[in-house]
Amino acid sequence: MPRKVALFVDVESLHQHLRTAHNRPLDPALVVSAARARGDLVTAAALGDWSELPADLREGFAAQEVEAVQVDRAARVRDQGGRRRDVVRDVVDLEVLARIIEVLFPDAGGPEVDLFVVATADDAAARAVRLTRERFQKEVVVLGAEGGLSEALATAATATELLPMPPVEPRDLEGLALLVPLLEDLERRKRYLNFKYIRETVVRRLERVERSFDAAERLLSDAIGCGVLRKLKVEDKYNPGQLFTAYCLDRAHELFSRHGSGEPAPLHDDGPPPPPEGDAPAPAADAAATPLASGGDGRNGARRPSRGAVTSVPRPRSRRRAARSTDGTTSDRS
Repeated sequence: MPRKVALFVDVESLHQHLRTAHNRPLDPALVVSAARARGDLVTAAALGDWSELPADLREGFAAQEVEAVQVDRAARVRDQGGRRRDVVRDVVDLEVLARIIEVLFPDAGGPEVDLFVVATADDAAARAVRLTRERFQKEVVVLGAEGGLSEALATAATATELLPMPPVEPRDLEGLALLVPLLEDLERRKRYLNFKYIRETVVRRLERVERSFDAAERLLSDAIGCGVLRKLKVEDKYNPGQLFTAYCLDRAHELFSRHGSGEPAPLHDDGPPPPPEGDAPAPAADAAATPLASGGDGRNGARRPSRGAVTSVPRPRSRRRAARSTDGTTSDRS
């Protein structure tokens, strides 16, 4: 007999995490499908401040027969250093706990729920998850997205599950047609590419109407969302156990077969990891691939040293001293 499942979705936390970390929208169908895969969905609610969320999200959950619950933010006034400051707090985690208790103790003998699915990327839900599992002996699955499941949530839950991330349809096909060969060229030059390096190179080298960081980020978000540009977690060989994020082309992608060279990924000798994304995006030795921030003007290839850069200084010529040869003439020698 299939188990009875209750689903509660912290819409805003998942929406924000997917948008900022994975450049994609929240798909209500994927959330509901993951819950239904665990049994019969007998009750479901999508919670959030809907005035701050896209209208199509509410419509998407309604299409999946999930109730959209408005959760107003709680405003508080705090005094700091003699100044009053309004603090607005998201209380979705408290509403999730209240909904779980209503299911556990229904007024009119509601359905007995065997398993709770809490879809969230907010650590604040860990307390409700732990109480439901430990005090009421119920299975609780936390449904999240890659990078959004913290240790606190994983420890509190019976089990965790990541939302699938199928590729989304590309929006800027013209821009991606220019981006793919550029990324291929960058991969020939450097073993690892970080986001800032790619973004600044896009601004400098792509012939686009709008050449700005915002436009470059939109194009790169499109490339990541459709899957032609992949994120990698790479271990820093100088700091074992520490990972950094790098990016690479997916050469099996249809856009690469259409706009790329068809060549396999280049092989590089092991070198030091790339600088963190907050640092200068290219080493000084890679002058041909150094973005604008390192001193190029983007027009004639002339470069000026950036502030704090180390420039080469010609060595002073050594003093010459006269030496008399055996035939009585003099010559200079170093």
